[in-house]
Amino acid sequence: MVDTRMIIKKLKEIIISQYQSAEFRLKEASPESKCKPICLKKTGKMLVLKFDGTLDLCPFFNSSVADVKKMCDYIAIYPVKGKNKLFVFLCELKSGHIGDAGEQVRAGRHFAEYLISTALRLTGYHAYDIQYRALIFSTKIPAKGGTNPKSLPYEEYQYPVLNLKYKHLPCNQDCDINAYCF
Repeated sequence: MVDTRMIIKKLKEIIISQYQSAEFRLKEASPESKCKPICLKKTGKMLVLKFDGTLDLCPFFNSSVADVKKMCDYIAIYPVKGKNKLFVFLCELKSGHIGDAGEQVRAGRHFAEYLISTALRLTGYHAYDIQYRALIFSTKIPAKGGTNPKSLPYEEYQYPVLNLKYKHLPCNQDCDINAYCF
């Protein structure tokens, strides 16, 4: 059985501190943002990685190539107690319509897979139940259904190859991360 605490500990060790968020509050970097900060409520440990554009995430990529450095705003890595699962939430905040959020969470998924694989390799673990989910927060919520996790199941994102489930949520209220661990 894999000890989720060891995976989180290894990730904290291998990722430089500038990318690790000390708080569980998501906020857009732009001062013109219409999204208020979102607090991720949780039980247990969680590692939140922040990509606000001020740090050079991939210095070996050529910045003149369009979208090569596209990334979601946050990655929250959350081991669920008693379930022996690791949930990786790819979080994107948008003022207005979700626009290119799909490309951003897609890039975040690939990057998160690399991070998790590296941590598993360094801890000696070979397999683990890892669930990737996208949480897209915006001021424009689609008219269909509610935002209650029980009333509206995850939807498959437009990139079926990724097998990525997502929720589109309002950006002006806190988020109980446990409600999305299914």
